[in-house]
Amino acid sequence: MANALTGEFDVVAEFGMQAVNRVLAVQHQGQDPQVYFHTFAIRIDDAETAVRGTAQIQVSTPTVTLPAGENASKITIHCQLMAYMAASHDSAAVPEFVHGEIAVTLDVVQTTSETENVIAIDFGADDLEVTFTPDPGAGSEEGDGVALSDEETNLVNQIIREIVRTGFEPVNAVVRLPARGEPLRVHHWRFRTMPDDQQPAVAVLLNVTDQAPSPEDLAGVTEVFLQEADDFAIAIGRDFLVATLLDVMRDRLPRSIIGTARIGFWIFGVTVNYSVSLDLDSVRVELGEGRIRLSVGGELTVNNRGGTFTVTQDFRLNADGDNISLDAPDDPHVDLDLNLPFFLEFAEGRVTDEMVGRVRTARDQILRDAGPLVGGPPAAFRDILPGLRTPDPTVIYMATEIQSEGVIVRGALDFGPWQDVVATFETISTWPSRTPVLLIRIGLTFQDDLEQGVLSQEFRRVLEELQGFPPSDHPAIITEEEGNRWRIDDLGKTYLVIRAGEALNLYNSVDPSAIDYEFNALNSWIPGGTVRRFRWVHGSEERVEQEIVKAHQFIARFIGRLGGEIGENGLQPLRWCLEVSGVQGAPPRDVSGWSCGIGAPAVGPGLLEEVGGGGFVVEVPDSEGGVVAHIEVWPPKLRPGGPRPRHPFGAHLLVHFSGSPSTSTWPVLRDALVARRRKDSAVFVIAVVPRGLRVQPLRADANVGWARTEDAEGGWAKAFRVTETPVTFLVNPQGKTVWQQVGPLEVASLKAVFDEHLVAGRPLRWQQRHLKVRVGQPAPDFIFEYLKGQWIALRRLRRRPVLLNFWKSWSEPCLAELRHLQKLYDRFARDGWVILAINDEKDSHRTRELLKENGFTFNFVADTDRRIARLFGVNCWPTTVSINEAGFVHRIQFGVTPGKRGYRGSVHT
Repeated sequence: MANALTGEFDVVAEFGMQAVNRVLAVQHQGQDPQVYFHTFAIRIDDAETAVRGTAQIQVSTPTVTLPAGENASKITIHCQLMAYMAASHDSAAVPEFVHGEIAVTLDVVQTTSETENVIAIDFGADDLEVTFTPDPGAGSEEGDGVALSDEETNLVNQIIREIVRTGFEPVNAVVRLPARGEPLRVHHWRFRTMPDDQQPAVAVLLNVTDQAPSPEDLAGVTEVFLQEADDFAIAIGRDFLVATLLDVMRDRLPRSIIGTARIGFWIFGVTVNYSVSLDLDSVRVELGEGRIRLSVGGELTVNNRGGTFTVTQDFRLNADGDNISLDAPDDPHVDLDLNLPFFLEFAEGRVTDEMVGRVRTARDQILRDAGPLVGGPPAAFRDILPGLRTPDPTVIYMATEIQSEGVIVRGALDFGPWQDVVATFETISTWPSRTPVLLIRIGLTFQDDLEQGVLSQEFRRVLEELQGFPPSDHPAIITEEEGNRWRIDDLGKTYLVIRAGEALNLYNSVDPSAIDYEFNALNSWIPGGTVRRFRWVHGSEERVEQEIVKAHQFIARFIGRLGGEIGENGLQPLRWCLEVSGVQGAPPRDVSGWSCGIGAPAVGPGLLEEVGGGGFVVEVPDSEGGVVAHIEVWPPKLRPGGPRPRHPFGAHLLVHFSGSPSTSTWPVLRDALVARRRKDSAVFVIAVVPRGLRVQPLRADANVGWARTEDAEGGWAKAFRVTETPVTFLVNPQGKTVWQQVGPLEVASLKAVFDEHLVAGRPLRWQQRHLKVRVGQPAPDFIFEYLKGQWIALRRLRRRPVLLNFWKSWSEPCLAELRHLQKLYDRFARDGWVILAINDEKDSHRTRELLKENGFTFNFVADTDRRIARLFGVNCWPTTVSINEAGFVHRIQFGVTPGKRGYRGSVHT
């Protein structure tokens, strides 16, 4: 019989929209591509709008609302979108940057079989409704105050609708149904929305009995019993609850009770024998306000005199957070109907007491045997959530409510801590838009085309000749051939690739101050949340040199120099940090995360030969004269002694060993560089100085960079076989030393050397350093010694947060970072944190002692053969790699952790 709570169903579980959105946020942070993803890139070729090109898209965690009306299956999915749209040369005009909300209204379709239920969301349905609402300020590179026009909004809406319809696969949630005979498991369930004005909810309607519901049964469930504070509320219908309790009581109640009561008087006593026979068919269950009443009748015999009785017991449901349990607040109540002789009437009270005691004992045993009625997630959750690819939550039972129509259990869901904010960005140096040539990127796409013979012989020859040049940072796609020129579509800009000789002339003529740089934070995201702001900062804790804030796009651009004007500090290794802030979870809370990228001028293929010794390390300064990291001058692929590119494209290298605390040579170097005739030749100056000697910034021009080093590992001195100082070396872009001089320098003679030996080459450009592994990828596995003679693999530390810190014993930034990590370790080691301090120096005993002297208690890993460092591609110290419990790289931090002032977000714990 239908009732107001559950209709024709046994159980109805209602979920508040906040809880539904929390489940979606958990799915979002799970990074399961079968559900949805947070960033992607697509090619657009829309015939209706004539828009062609590419798009990089970043989406937030989705949220769901229920459209007003009686439809029981429609939902509206909302998400925030940021996009960079690059139109090709033959495309209709389209806004370059887009930011706003997408709302998709569609039907949730359910199909059933004997073994499973499938809930499907089909984005390709004909009745799909897609609406794009631009965020105020979107549509301009500055990202402030300029909204899209109505025409642009309509165009973007058409494009997004087509992307949703054709680019998104249907999303299915498959729910396993129990095998026949499994007790108290869900055999049939249905989904419906309940768009209540006050408390909208999503309902899951369950039949534990093996009776398939009809469409009319689905329409009969209309009451929203969810309250504002509930994540979920489960209503158990009266008929199902009563039938279940009757089965339990009939199975566990004793069928008979036999006893003897001794009743004493002043000087004598009477023995009364009695027996009780329960009529289990008479068991009744009634639901009242706040209680479940159980009654059972039967026959009673007292000293061979018969009668009847009724025992009534009230029960309550208690919610204690973890469980739902049944208890009895009062003793059983016994009504006797006995026909006893007058001399035994006095025994009736004693017999009643005896029966109450016996029934109480039986009742308590039943409650003990039964234990919690519900512990952990209910069966419905265990069946449904795996189909939604969601981890089991902690279920918190908050309250119960007993009504005449059934029982309501109210509770909350806890999916555990949220993941850290992922802040990561790429630095891209782009060709000036006014330059009529594209130097082709020899990447996977073109390499595959070369191997498969797709391209013409002439075009392959041009590619091979250009292979030694620095790659374009955007992949190029061939669209058509025009005689000896090839039209290239490179993210919306049309270029002409001409013969290699002409390309070289054009390339060398580019003013380095005209090179454009771009920060791209496409792969930054907030797991289970929405990004509200990107903030890039260059500088120190005390002094912010530059700051770029973008609220409506994940790209920041520079025209010309990166990191300040030439007149300030010259082009040198520097660090930019990105702070990503926004909201996370449901209800949303403010969060932020950060990451720092370190780079240096790209100086080409290095020395002609590798000479044994330490690394070629220089400092990364801050704006206050301090040091935030040490980096290798050459990235791993361009290490000295490595493969030589066919066409050299590096800068000249000027290495000066001062050997004394004097800085008098520095103005001479600067003046000679300023006076040199060939301003189109790039020069990178390395100042090798005694420990503690500071030098002033080398301010020359946009094609001169510089760096300082104390050569702690002796790599520079050994490479140049330095035996006396001061001494200066000039190395050409091919890696050959073309000039050297022992002793002091003079401006005129040094200028003459420059005019004789400097040749035109590629402009000096800033290049961001990377590891071989990126954020979001599985961490490479390795074996390390964690105790003397005992080894373990990194993969064995899964389900524990792990920090890998690559450090050098002579580097003060490394020691400062280790001190910071020790503070974290002191706070969180008990929570399972693992910190591995990985050092690649030869004297591992000395480095162990250094750790002990400084009171560092985390694990030391000796990597004397640089096996682990090479596995990760480390070329900056310190570098800290954060690995989450699933074994994926979650954050990469180059240099010391930024301080609280300036550009620090939150130290995520």
